[in-house]
Amino acid sequence: MSAGDGAGDGPVVEIVGASVSRAGQRVLHDIDLSIERGELVAPLGANGSGKSTLLRAAVGVSPLESGTAHLLGRPVSQGRAHDGLGYVPQESAETGSIPATARETVASGLLTARRWWPSAREPRVDAALEAVGMADLAGRPITRMSGGRAGA
Repeated sequence: MSAGDGAGDGPVVEIVGASVSRAGQRVLHDIDLSIERGELVAPLGANGSGKSTLLRAAVGVSPLESGTAHLLGRPVSQGRAHDGLGYVPQESAETGSIPATARETVASGLLTARRWWPSAREPRVDAALEAVGMADLAGRPITRMSGGRAGA
């Protein structure tokens, strides 16, 4: 894979020796992860075990204390490493009270430095919703959906 073009045989996500702390507590310690193109990965674990922190570190939202993280061959520390990736967090302080639909929320994952707001009718949005079995929920407000946690 050449650095930054997103093509080739190298890992799409590569984390080596990553450690992350939140609020002074070590959440991840010396984590290695490699995800190849086309591979489906589902982090599993109890609430608070570090799954979301791992994903945030992989896309550069949570800073690493040690180790490295690369997306599409670029270090996440480079501001544009995530341009080839859509990332929609389950919970966000910025969108908690905004009445967005599932389609609009998925479309927000296509935001890049070059594109302020993608069309909610972008074919990739409908394809993503279809791929996860949510096409019939595309117009439902996300505030009316469960986050998947017990008791939600």
